[in-house]
Amino acid sequence: MLRRNFLIFSITFLAIATTKKGLKDFSIGKLSININGDVGEREIAEKGRIAENAGVKVIWIGDFDFNPFLTAEILARETKVLIGFGVLSVTKRNCEEILREIESLELRFGQRFLVGIGAGEFRDPKEATKKVLNCLQMLKPRKVFAGCSSPKITKLSSRIADGILINYVHPELVANLASLIQNGMRIAYGPALLLPSELEEDVALASAIVLKGVEKRFGVKIDEDLRKLVDLRRKRASIASSSIFRMRDFLLEKFAITGNFEEVSSRIRELLRVCDHVVLSDPFFRDQNSMKALKSLVRLCEAF
Repeated sequence: MLRRNFLIFSITFLAIATTKKGLKDFSIGKLSININGDVGEREIAEKGRIAENAGVKVIWIGDFDFNPFLTAEILARETKVLIGFGVLSVTKRNCEEILREIESLELRFGQRFLVGIGAGEFRDPKEATKKVLNCLQMLKPRKVFAGCSSPKITKLSSRIADGILINYVHPELVANLASLIQNGMRIAYGPALLLPSELEEDVALASAIVLKGVEKRFGVKIDEDLRKLVDLRRKRASIASSSIFRMRDFLLEKFAITGNFEEVSSRIRELLRVCDHVVLSDPFFRDQNSMKALKSLVRLCEAF
């Protein structure tokens, strides 16, 4: 027990020392990717190394129906990049559990972890907001980020967090929320894919997941069971007959970064005019051609 307390004290001391350096000593570049843990350990490690070799400085991990801490452990062991959680849901697990998991990773791999916190699925918006804000405070002085898709939580979280993970990649939607951020980095985070690709159904589904819960703002309603559609795609079954795929043009325009190389790089350029960093999220990392283009995209972004 004494040894554990001493180690935790040491980690906290190092985190405070790191934080005192400020954001001017903290660089994650302009472009990164998200890797999810629903693929095998070998693929996680392989895609992590490809991203690192492409010049990516941070790899983000989602929190869906897999263990994000195990995914972080694999990436930390196999690469030297920073590891970001984008994001951990405080309605799925309490903040004490999140803190324990982060401390365990820090003890083994050092100060390499950026902790993104979001509400996830909730019934009471006030309670969810309170949990997010409290957890951001509890995790300080680490680098903490808040996952946001609405004005209120964006404004409140930016008073505490080192940055906001904006859950949109449409320039207008990102600009609207970025204008409310009082402190820290403005990061656009959303589904991405180079087309044509056999994963077009996946990027449409990922975009629908972003839309779910905020449909009223866009005048649409999603009636389908998205988890069922996710399971179908994991079994490599087509969802082309679903209403989700039939509205793909709207979904991809509003909630994803897609197209050929020039179209994707142009959208990223637009986003970097209104934010500091862009995360290419699922299914980008799953697609061979998209990952092949990553190094060129990173180089282009650094020149923007």
